Amino acid sequence: MSRMSCFNNMLLVCLISIPLGCGEGVSDYDGPKRVAVSGEVMLDGEPVPSGMITFIAEDSSQRSVTAGIGGGNYNIPEGSGPNLGAYKVKISSPQPSTDAPTDEEADYDARAEDEESNFTETIPANYNADTELTVEIKAGANTHNFDLDSE
Repeated sequence: MSRMSCFNNMLLVCLISIPLGCGEGVSDYDGPKRVAVSGEVMLDGEPVPSGMITFIAEDSSQRSVTAGIGGGNYNIPEGSGPNLGAYKVKISSPQPSTDAPTDEEADYDARAEDEESNFTETIPANYNADTELTVEIKAGANTHNFDLDSE
């Protein structure tokens, strides 16, 4: 077989194979319907300045999702959103501790080992670690506001 006919055969195999390798992209989601969710998070009437909100699926076939909170607001777009159904909601907002040591006051290595102690969780446990918050995610607009009380 000549070099040209060998090259043509290889080219033909490649051209035939290309459509076989094309399919649904990684970003194409083919599971249960996902929806956008947004809302406000307030603590004692004030916007939570920063933190995380997590929707924890009560059904293992659903997606749990987490989003950032900024200035009291969160927004999860449809492509990243939860599925329809019941969810527990955890809200966390660790803020720098007022008694955290400064660079001059503490050894860097000691602080690095105990970095979590430099932050204090500002959200009560009944809204995060031991959450009592639940929501039902439904088709259509999902605005879920959370007005939390530190008492």
